Amino acid sequence: MLKIDLMRPEELGDAVRLFVDAVHQINRADYAPEQLDAWAPDDAAFRAQLQNKLASSLTLAACDGDTLVGFGSLLGAGELDMLYVDPGHLRRGVGRALVQALEQEACRRGSSHLTAYASITARPFFESMGYCVVRENTVLRRGVVLQNFLMFKELLNIE
Repeated sequence: MLKIDLMRPEELGDAVRLFVDAVHQINRADYAPEQLDAWAPDDAAFRAQLQNKLASSLTLAACDGDTLVGFGSLLGAGELDMLYVDPGHLRRGVGRALVQALEQEACRRGSSHLTAYASITARPFFESMGYCVVRENTVLRRGVVLQNFLMFKELLNIE
């Protein structure tokens, strides 16, 4: 049974491992290996930086029993910052449940909309959740260029 709650400190290490695995496995059809390595390097400094980022954000954990199967975070009230699902749990409603919970939290915080920077791979998922592409975006990570999309959704009818 999927449970979504605030991420606990003891889940941060699992979240970082999930992030690196998800980026490298799920996005490999849309990004070159050097882009994946720049986006999600598997080194101690990056792991520590990502743990700090997750700990200082509103981050929700999706757990199946005791296993972390996904997470998502908000920046402020209006930006869905991170959304990652374990590669073995794709297309099981984990991402959808996390987005819905984050949208509800954004509404509670007074936001009437959410933005997200979606990868090429995640764009169809976000479109299925009602997000629209605002523009194509280019990001520089560790000297490597990556493409993503700024996406937007009105939250006026979220309950």
